[in-house]
Amino acid sequence: MVEQSGEAEPLARRCRRVDYDRYLMAGFAPLEARPAMLALIAFNYEIGRVRDVVSEPMLGQIRLQWWREAMDGIYAGTPRSHDVVLALNDAISVHSLSREHFDTMIDTREQDLDDTPPDDLPALMRYVAGTAGALNQLILEVTQREDAALRHAAAELGAAWGLVGLLRAIPSHAAQGRVLLPATLLADAGLSSSDVLSKKGRDCVRPVVVAIACEAAKIVGEPGSGSRKLPEQARAPFLAAPLARYYLGRLSAADHNPWDKRVSGNPLGRLRALGMARLRGRY
Repeated sequence: MVEQSGEAEPLARRCRRVDYDRYLMAGFAPLEARPAMLALIAFNYEIGRVRDVVSEPMLGQIRLQWWREAMDGIYAGTPRSHDVVLALNDAISVHSLSREHFDTMIDTREQDLDDTPPDDLPALMRYVAGTAGALNQLILEVTQREDAALRHAAAELGAAWGLVGLLRAIPSHAAQGRVLLPATLLADAGLSSSDVLSKKGRDCVRPVVVAIACEAAKIVGEPGSGSRKLPEQARAPFLAAPLARYYLGRLSAADHNPWDKRVSGNPLGRLRALGMARLRGRY
């Protein structure tokens, strides 16, 4: 059984606390779309924290199965009594969100229960595509689902945002004894997972961070480089691009050392990046 998370805490406040950047993105969405986006952000947080709240992988599998069954209930018209499930039920009912993306997110999160690093960069890309990429597609579906090009772009930008998030999370993952950096990139830099977990990793991990940052930068491009002006109601998921560029800039300023405090940036810088992108209407 999954406990009622943050039962006394309003969903918007919880999203602001646990995923401030996506909370900001939702704030730029049309007013009527925001409850659904907040529900999606909260769902992503719930399945993303499974590894952190269990003592062994089997218990994590049980929690993820609970969420699969919760999704079964929503699509069968019998949602479970859980604040995030009920919020998702409203979002899915109003916006006809695709079940496949929820399933992909839950299935991909099974990888969190195994501390083995991804084999290579393509494996890491599959992981971020199945987590942040699938989430960004759902966020787009809240306001726009007919345009195939936009769906593809939202998925790619979501994956890039996932890469940036993983780079920023290297210190916290290391503190938990986790390494999500591709084994081949580590080997190319003469590193092992244990090196990243030690203080040595802080000095030697830069080539790996640079390689992953470059992959994200290829996707997000330069400010305003999108080839078409986005419909205003569909801009929220594409704000992942200016946010990703902002953090990539912070990483670069910190010489690609994710332990450097400059990487976290500041709220004003993020708001400025979001505001400028929204005004341009191109990601």
